[in-house]
Amino acid sequence: ASDVYKRQAQQTYIPPNLEQPDNPSNVGHEVLYATRDVAVGEELCDCYIELRQTTEQRRKELMQHYRFICTCPACGAANDADMTEEALKLRKEDDLRRKRARKLEEDLFEFVSMGENAMAIDLGGELVKLLEHDQSRGWGERYIAEACVNTATLLLEEGRRSQAVALLHKAHSWNVLLQGADSVDSLSTAAKLAEVDKMFAKKAKP
Repeated sequence: ASDVYKRQAQQTYIPPNLEQPDNPSNVGHEVLYATRDVAVGEELCDCYIELRQTTEQRRKELMQHYRFICTCPACGAANDADMTEEALKLRKEDDLRRKRARKLEEDLFEFVSMGENAMAIDLGGELVKLLEHDQSRGWGERYIAEACVNTATLLLEEGRRSQAVALLHKAHSWNVLLQGADSVDSLSTAAKLAEVDKMFAKKAKP
């Protein structure tokens, strides 16, 4: 994929330190993290809607709530007539990948509700691969960590520790990259890894 499709930045909220409740300078703050090298003068773009939708659906939501037509590299020109056949084809394929990602997540939770953890785990693995694929670059990164954590949780329930830990490490790496080590999500995945180590350390005692 061209660099223009690679995610540039991720906005995240860093909460105040709960151990310093009386410190007036201890307040939460928004941080914008660069997730790749950004050229001098390059426009920074961020997203603030559900990305696992088609271009038409995304534009409809953006127009409804924010009153503009998005013409980012993923959405393309405002008028389809101004796009090449190849560009329209690539956008259609991208739309299908986005919809597939959303459907995989929905199906995963449906199988969990039915107690079919094995099937849910398979879907989780497929979802992670789809989100990590080079063709999903630019939007998939936003959902990788969550997919990894959900699948790892199921793997732990099935006693498949090594696979679960590998996914938790992957989730933590993505959270740190996109949000920094002090974000809520990064602290959460770090805590989950520590919890798993502690849990299995207890089981290993004679």
